Amino acid sequence: MADKPTSQSDKTNTNDQTSNLKIAATNRTPEVVVDFGEGLISIKGCSMPANVNQFYAPVLERLDHYLEKPAKQTRVVFSLDYINSSSSQLILAILFKLKALVDKGYHLTVEWHYMFEDEDIYETGKSYSELSGITFNFYEHE
Repeated sequence: MADKPTSQSDKTNTNDQTSNLKIAATNRTPEVVVDFGEGLISIKGCSMPANVNQFYAPVLERLDHYLEKPAKQTRVVFSLDYINSSSSQLILAILFKLKALVDKGYHLTVEWHYMFEDEDIYETGKSYSELSGITFNFYEHE
């Protein structure tokens, strides 16, 4: 199935708790990267998977492991063209998990990228920022 996530590790250690996660984008699902060493979490593309819980389950699981031993600085990049309502709930769940980093004193940067004049995606990012209590940096692009 095209939406099935795959894991990749930069380390010789294949322990899932320290393995990076890379899910390739499809026409219905975003590219997702969780890179432990870089402290990078990236979600880019269109998010409307047929089964949102199944798609985001490995992401939430990997985040739980990341939060056990995070990098000193974590950079989260969202660049989403479309988010359906089911995905919206899971993205907010990701943000609530990441809020724990701030609460523990770690440095967290969240970038919200959106297309020029795409008020819906911009407003969604503003709402996520307010609901999660995390300050976002907004970047408009063409």
